[in-house]
Amino acid sequence: MKDYKDYMNRFSASPALQNETLSKTNAAISRKKLENPRDKQDRQPMSFTIPQWARVACVIIALCVVLSATAYAVVRFMIWKPTDM
Repeated sequence: MKDYKDYMNRFSASPALQNETLSKTNAAISRKKLENPRDKQDRQPMSFTIPQWARVACVIIALCVVLSATAYAVVRFMIWKPTDM
């Protein structure tokens, strides 16, 4: 905390502001409001465990399959076969 006070003194912060800031910081630490960012990594949904490049590749492949099936269906529907007379 002494380093923080020295840092605040360089910017001419008043002692009242220093004490208020330090008390808020200590209160947040005691309530464990400040969390380690790595703690959140364990709680991520399953979709974030798959790399982004793999998700993009799967979407592209699925899109190709859907568009190919649609094109095939349209072509089969549009082919006109004359009837025998």
